Amino acid sequence: MLTRSGWITACIIAFLIIGSGLGAYLIYPISFLLSGSLVSRLNPKNGDNSGRSAKQVIANSGVAGILAFAFLLTHNQLLPLAFVISFSVALSDTFSSEFGKRYGGIPRNICSLKPIQKGLSGGITIIGTLAGLLGSTCVSIIYFLHIHEFQNSLIILTLGFAGMLIDSFIGCAFQAKYKNDKNIEEIGSRKNLNSGFYLIDNNMTNFLSILITVLFFLALF
Repeated sequence: MLTRSGWITACIIAFLIIGSGLGAYLIYPISFLLSGSLVSRLNPKNGDNSGRSAKQVIANSGVAGILAFAFLLTHNQLLPLAFVISFSVALSDTFSSEFGKRYGGIPRNICSLKPIQKGLSGGITIIGTLAGLLGSTCVSIIYFLHIHEFQNSLIILTLGFAGMLIDSFIGCAFQAKYKNDKNIEEIGSRKNLNSGFYLIDNNMTNFLSILITVLFFLALF
């Protein structure tokens, strides 16, 4: 499920979560790792099948680590809920991406709604969107069974799904895409940059979508 660097990074974040007093909330990153790794195997060509790297762990769990550290310092009672929302976004995006690539058919660009090359960030499908809703629903159910708060469970479901859409928008509008012969790819050199910003890759897109969703929640409440 993880490369060596991925395991080291995951353990550091896990110890930070435990040290902050949110040890019981480890159920969320563990659930994300297990289910995310499982659905990634729907697409045998995925790089994730060789294990998530440190960058991928930070992309999906880095915000949660920051929230755990902030909780250690402040004990703000909104932070545990924000922590769960971060994994709701991560799992919603993972489900959407993997099910969409496997079963969704030709995706459409979320910005223009025009057909887009399969596998590129910013593309959405009906199947992928419904799968994203399933991902955030799974996290909200775990939270309800854990904390027994129905209203907060709905917030987790809603913002997790919204974060997935934000991820697609960032992928469409800002993520770097490179022209290689006649194909558009997400990995390349600066000289082949076709659109987006060079420093914004898929990992940065994931991190930013989670961060924006969490900051929106904290500002709203």
